[in-house]
Amino acid sequence: MGVAFIVIPFLPASNLLFRVGFVVAERVLYLPSVGFCVLVAVGFQKLSTFKIAKHVALAVFASLFAVFIARSIQRSNEWRSGIVLFKSATKVCPLNAKVHYNIAKTTSEIDEGSIELIIAHYRHAIELSPTYDQAMNNLANLLKDQGQALEAESLLDRAVSVS
Repeated sequence: MGVAFIVIPFLPASNLLFRVGFVVAERVLYLPSVGFCVLVAVGFQKLSTFKIAKHVALAVFASLFAVFIARSIQRSNEWRSGIVLFKSATKVCPLNAKVHYNIAKTTSEIDEGSIELIIAHYRHAIELSPTYDQAMNNLANLLKDQGQALEAESLLDRAVSVS
């Protein structure tokens, strides 16, 4: 039953059957986490029938619990703002165009003075996904505002051709 709780809810979001448009997101791991907890509980119950294994299992369980608590606290801090979340995502998925697009978009909403950083992330998103029309559009608008009309026009033409 634990394995079923892990596999069945995770399968549609795994990108194995069809492309879902995101790398494994935490929001799709809630129900599979129930399956993991069931497997841990069943394993602990089976090990508890042996006296020495019971103590070892308890120590392993307590250690894992402490590690997961620490990781949850760390991850909660990364969710304190969109920009912090997206920057942390670059450590996990540095080749994900959406991550770089979201950094650029979020940075442009909160700090228009970081124009070079914003442009760099839009360019990187387009390098990673050459048909990313939203990134092309946003970059073109920035470049137009920077007086680079020719490159902006070229990007807009490209965005229209791929969409």
